[in-house]
Amino acid sequence: AGGAAGLQHFVGPTGGYLFSFPVVGAVVGWLAERGWNGNRVLLAFAAMLIGNLLCLVLGTAWLAVMIGTEKAITFGFTPFIVGGLLKSVLGAATLKLFSGSRTADPR
Repeated sequence: AGGAAGLQHFVGPTGGYLFSFPVVGAVVGWLAERGWNGNRVLLAFAAMLIGNLLCLVLGTAWLAVMIGTEKAITFGFTPFIVGGLLKSVLGAATLKLFSGSRTADPR
């Protein structure tokens, strides 16, 4: 945002994406607590993909109010699908990589 702040960012075109962050964090955290984590790499991937899609859906829904549904999907959803998929794959792979590297209890 170029160092900008203020309420206008939450009511502008990006407001839905900003609003989605705590929602996505809660949903993915809830899934992780239920075993969708590094111990089960496919479920971790699914949780991350759900989080990415939820962010895109909520953001695009708000953007559609501002610019119309077709433009919102074209500019606010479709270009980010591949990135969300790649982030989910890399996130799950990273979790798997580090899930076995726990250190002993220091007590």
